[in-house]
Amino acid sequence: MDASESFAASYEEARTKFLEAAAAVKADIEHVNNRHRGPSGEALATDVAWLGPRDAELVPVSRTELRLG
Repeated sequence: MDASESFAASYEEARTKFLEAAAAVKADIEHVNNRHRGPSGEALATDVAWLGPRDAELVPVSRTELRLG
């Protein structure tokens, strides 16, 4: 895999890549839709991919955040 394939040119492309990767490993996926729209008018959401038992004592968490302005 070329490292450039890990990146996306848009939010929609990045979201699609994330959801496809999560589905490929059979993660439980949850979506929380945002009432606001993105700069290109696209729908925004927080997508959560859960792997492993829901009653796990330790849960590693990762997130990304972009602040503009």
